[in-house]
Formats: sequence, structure tokens, C-alpha cells
Amino acid sequence: MKQNILQKLMLIAATLLTGSHAFASDFTADGINYYILSESEKTVEVDKGYENGYSGKIEIPENVTYNNTTYSVVSIGEGAFEDCENLTSVTIPKSITDINHFAFEGCSRLTEIKVNEDNTVFDSRNNCNAIIETATNTIVVGCKSTVFPSTVTCINTYAFHRISTLTHLEIPDNITNISGGAFAGSGLNSIIVKDGNPNYDSRDNCNAIIETATNSLIVGCKNTTIPNTVTSLGIGAFYECRGLTSLAIPNNITTIGGSAFDGCEDLVTIELPNGITNIEDWTFSGCSSLISITLPKTVTNIGYRAFYGCESLKEIYCKPTTPPTFLDLDSYHDSFNDYILQNTYLYVPKGSKNDYETVEPWSKFRYIIEKDFSSIESTFANDDIRVCVVNGKISVNGTDNAIVEVYNLNGKCVYSGNDTTIPVTTNGMYIVKVGNKPYKVVL
Repeated sequence: MKQNILQKLMLIAATLLTGSHAFASDFTADGINYYILSESEKTVEVDKGYENGYSGKIEIPENVTYNNTTYSVVSIGEGAFEDCENLTSVTIPKSITDINHFAFEGCSRLTEIKVNEDNTVFDSRNNCNAIIETATNTIVVGCKSTVFPSTVTCINTYAFHRISTLTHLEIPDNITNISGGAFAGSGLNSIIVKDGNPNYDSRDNCNAIIETATNSLIVGCKNTTIPNTVTSLGIGAFYECRGLTSLAIPNNITTIGGSAFDGCEDLVTIELPNGITNIEDWTFSGCSSLISITLPKTVTNIGYRAFYGCESLKEIYCKPTTPPTFLDLDSYHDSFNDYILQNTYLYVPKGSKNDYETVEPWSKFRYIIEKDFSSIESTFANDDIRVCVVNGKISVNGTDNAIVEVYNLNGKCVYSGNDTTIPVTTNGMYIVKVGNKPYKVVL
């Protein structure tokens, strides 16, 4: 039942192309829709609720009768309870042997899950309010009230997908395998891995799940602070992360997995650290609020649909002197649509404008501006001073009361003082000088 994050899109596409039954149930009984799997075996699966979805307490029966024929309910269909935000309780009968992808995703008010004790495939041991695949001790469906039993070792992909009411997470020491996307789209703002877990940790109170052996951050949230000991962001690390507006990525990060920031609709600005060579497939797809991104000089390749859906993009600071190559050139249209090509400012290193003007897709940009990047340090420098954007304002920490000066792009000083929160509210790029050190921030 495990799957890669990107398989979701493939599965949805396959459903559309094959004319799946997802568009029409065969019959409805006691408020639940069903699709007939086999007339000869007399089996059905629970189908979608369609217009209004399912709500309240749902108890799936073991058998259901239609046209004087009794069928066994053996499956819960793909997305059957998807986005049923008013569903509060569900009971699974012993006859259910298959639960398809995304069956309960987005059920934010679901607080009670029960599986019949005689079910041989799934269970909800210890009243845990979850569906566990018995043979593998894997949680396949969870909710905001889930309590991890001590006998559970794995959390499946999308087990807690889009549960916006899930705000706090504690991973016990018995959980030794967490699949990518397990907590995607949740409302997490606090993450703790219990001491003693052999595979994962949340070192330095970072509000994240880190794979200890590889120093890879695999699950983050809007309050994550990436420790300097982390060297990579795993596939889907911040996938559909709610409330994430900006993030300090230390320079020791050398690998950012595909879909790492996919669906981060609130992300406004981000600067990738030096050392990153590849922008993987979908890394920033769906970041609809992203207005500024900085690509370090080490980037050489950009993957499939890396910036798909970034329709608010206003500034791209592309530091490589040699234009990065799109690995799938035919797909660059999905990353840089006509609006971006005509309205987004592409800043490139001095002396490299001609190179960018002769290579697609960079040559399609209407505004290509040369810029001297050598005098501007990273906003998130690896020193004791941290300059970033918090809640739409410039925040400066670690200055020891040193004078802070803020300049706009016209060179005008718009602030001078020693406040830690700078009263600058107009959107745009600013140079923040702390002593003799300049930092770049984008509001």
C-alpha cells in the first residue's frame, strides 16, 4: 500500500483516462453509495458520497441488499470519504479486506475510527482511532485523535493526509518507518520525536522529523527550524505544508528531494543554499503565493514542472553564470507560463545576460537584468546573525544591539536603529546591513 508522492497524480490521471466508476455509483442503501465489484461473487465496495459527501457517524455494514440480492461489502473505494469534513466517526466491518488510496484524506473532523475485532486484515487495536494493517503493523488511516499503539512500527503514505485539525504530533520510539507524505497537508505546528527512537529524532527542538542515520529531514511543519546538522530535505519534506511563508535553509543542505515544497500555497519567498546542483521534479509545484526565489550559483539542472503553478512569481534571482538546463525542455511551459515570462524579472550574473538570452526557456523572459551578486550575502547566513521575514516583517536576531540599516533598491535608507523587528511594511527587496555585513530580504 506504500507509494511515492508523485504516484497520486498518476493515479488520478489513470482514473480519468480509464473511465473509472468514480463518476457513478451502482446503488445507494441507507445513505451509503456502492459500486458492484462482482456479480458472480456478490461483492461491492463503498463508493464516493459525491455532492454532499458523508457526514456524522458512518457504520459500514458487512452485507447490503439491492434488488433482492445480498452483497458482501469487501472494499472502500478510492477517495470514498475524501474531503468529508463533517465525518466524525466511522466503523469498519469484518468483511472489508481492501482500503484504496486516499479513502479518508481530508477528513479533518474525524475523531473516532473502529474496526470490527473479527476483521483479519485490519484492526484498531487498543482503541487507537486508526486503521492498522494487521500483518505489517502499519497505520494506513489516522485522524487527529489517533494514539500510536506500542505494537505499531510503520506509518503509511498519506495516512494523515490533509488533516488540518492535526496540530501536534508525537512520534513514539516504536515507530521505525515513516513513508513520504504521511503527514502532508496537515495543520502541524509542533512535532516531537520521543527520545530513544532508533531511526528518527527531532534534534534541537526543530519541530521536524529527521532520519537519524542520513541526517535527512523527512517531515517538516510551518514552525520548523532546520538544524545545521541536517544535510538533505527528503522527498515531500514540506509537501502541502500549511502556513509556511518562508524558511531558512542552511548552507549545509546539499540535496532537496522532489516535491519538497510541492503545494506550499502560503510560501512567499525562499533562497536555496549554495551546494544545491539540481532542482528536482515538482520541488516548488503549486507554490501559488511564491513571489521570489533565489537559485544558487551551483544549480545546473532543473527538473520536471519544478515551478508549476507559481503564478505569483515576480522575481527570480538566478546566480549561475551558465544558464541551468531544464531536464525536460518540453515541460518548461508548465513551470514558466506566458504571464511569468512577460512579467517576472529574471536577475542574472553580470556578463551572462547574452548566454541567458540565447537558451530556452530563459530567452523567453521579457525582462532579463544583470546583477552583481558578489556583494550580497545570503539572507540566511551560517553565522550568529539571522535576518529573515516573519509574519510579513523583517526580523533581525543575534545583533547584540548593533545598529541595523535597511536600504531599498534605490539605495535609500528606510530604517536605522537596533530594533529586532523592523517597521518596514512595503513589499519588495531590501538590503539589511548589520555592521559591515549586508543581507538580502524580500517582503
